Parts: sequence; C-alpha cells; structure tokens
Amino acid sequence: MLRHVWLVLIVINLAVAWWGWQREQEESAGLGLMLPALADQRLLMGHEMAASSLQQRAEEAQKACLGVMLDSEALAKTWSGWLQSKGVAATMVRYAEAASPDYWVYLEARDVTQRQSWLDRLSAEGIDAYVIDAGQLKGFISIGRFTRRSAADYVQATVSALGLKPLIYSIDHASEQWVLRVDSSYADTWAEIIAGLPTKDQQQMQLSKILCN
Repeated sequence: MLRHVWLVLIVINLAVAWWGWQREQEESAGLGLMLPALADQRLLMGHEMAASSLQQRAEEAQKACLGVMLDSEALAKTWSGWLQSKGVAATMVRYAEAASPDYWVYLEARDVTQRQSWLDRLSAEGIDAYVIDAGQLKGFISIGRFTRRSAADYVQATVSALGLKPLIYSIDHASEQWVLRVDSSYADTWAEIIAGLPTKDQQQMQLSKILCN
C-alpha cells in the first residue's frame, strides 16, 4: 500500500516538473519573438528623435530675428546710440553683398601733347572722350564706362582699329547695409519706442525680419 502511494507521488512530481518545463519553454520562445520587435521599435524611436532634433536645429539656424535695416555705418551708430538712450540694447551687424563691376575703357597718355592729340583724333571719329580728373585713372583719357563687359570689349576693339591701345579697368562694387538687431521682446512695444520721432525717421526705423545667423 505504501509503495503505491510513493509511486503516485513520484508521478505527480514528474507531471508538475514537466508542466513547469513546458511553461518555461513557451515563455522563452515568446520573449525571443518580442526582443527583435522591441529592438526595432527602439531603433525607430531613435531615428525619429534624431530626425526631429536635426529639423529643430535647422529651424533654429534659420530663425528670424528683428532688426532695423540702415544704409551706412554712420546711421547705424547714430540710431544705436539713440536706442541705448531709450534703454534698448541693439547689436550692429554689417551685411555686404557683391555687385556686378563697371568696366572703364581708357587710354594712357604719356604727356599733355599726346593726350590732346588723341582727344582730337577720337573727337574726329565721333567718340566722346575726356580726361579723368580724379581717382586711380587720373590724367588718363576716358573713352567710356560700361556695366557690361561685352560693351567695353566692343569699344576697345573699335578704338584699337584706329591704331590706339585702349585698356579696360574693372571697378568692383559692393552693396553694404547695416542692421541694428534687437531682441524680439520689443516687437509689441516698438511703435511706442519710436512714437516721438518725425514721420520720416519712424519709416526708417521700422523693424524687419532678418536671419539670426
């Protein structure tokens, strides 16, 4: 009788052990299926966060600031001092932009006699020339100043056909502006700040949106 009881207990223990082993295998298999999915989800979240961060940085880099656009450094200094007297801190920023050059066709004369001789000859050919009285080309004969290189080349070739040797001088230009950059917190009170100025100055001191960088 006792032997039968022991056999029953052994069978029950084996059954419980087998059932526990089966559960462990099933859970392990389920976890194995979940891990790649979790990894993919974390990777996707990482990409989304990185993309969001890059977009935010790009937007911040292109963020618009507020400022007053002025035509010269002297004006910028004058209005900067005026704003400081009103308790407004303004940062002066210089903006320069290259512009297309002018092309000056000219002749180098050795002396007054040669200069007058060439002026008379050009006049006889219907070419309006004169002596330059200032700058780097002072004393030379101007044949024309042009905004297009092709026009300057044409005039040079025409005068060269007369036996003269005209040269072309390139005059570079740069458009320059100064900005008084102010904090965006002044946007709502700016009209009050400039209210006491003459109408012309108020128009000049209007705020504009500019790139911060």
